[in-house]
Amino acid sequence: MIIGAPRNITDFQPLEPHEFQHVATPVIQALQQGADPGMQAAVDFGVLCRLLVTVQMFALRVDALEKEVAALKEPPPLPNLASLAGLGSFMEVERADEG
Repeated sequence: MIIGAPRNITDFQPLEPHEFQHVATPVIQALQQGADPGMQAAVDFGVLCRLLVTVQMFALRVDALEKEVAALKEPPPLPNLASLAGLGSFMEVERADEG
């Protein structure tokens, strides 16, 4: 990697779970001690990029899952009666309890 060369956010890998925990622990501890969420924090720019990629990755997964769940909630389409016309005439079905 050349310093100063243009990059894209996709050049960065998402944080691994243990790396995320390493970043999250001091933030959680600071909040528990009353740190002002508006205060400045010194974070390596590369870590910030990897956090962004991690959030972006999860956002894409959530979006895909929401679409899958929405598709599952829709009732299946009814058969097209015009396509059934080629099957011949409907047969009369006798119910078992009728005869």
